Amino acid sequence: MMVAVSQGHVITFSRELRCQCVKVFSHGISTGSIASVDFIPEGPHCIRPEVILTRKDGKQFCLNTTMPWVQKVIQRFAKAVKCLLLRSSCLQLL
Repeated sequence: MMVAVSQGHVITFSRELRCQCVKVFSHGISTGSIASVDFIPEGPHCIRPEVILTRKDGKQFCLNTTMPWVQKVIQRFAKAVKCLLLRSSCLQLL
């Protein structure tokens, strides 16, 4: 199962039972160009967590989850999901 935050909505849906990311991207990406971030936790489909970033131009990149800047994106994503699920104040995320 995958959970995504897109334009303030929490979306969940199933994926194929295999890793989605064959190649990962390690270089930084401007936060202004990010349209959405999909986080797929490790599980029976894949032994590692996967982060798929979609830019505003529609291009998608699998991110290297060991990179510090990607870990910050994951933390921000987790805060956004918690904020939406608990309906708490989200001002710190903007």
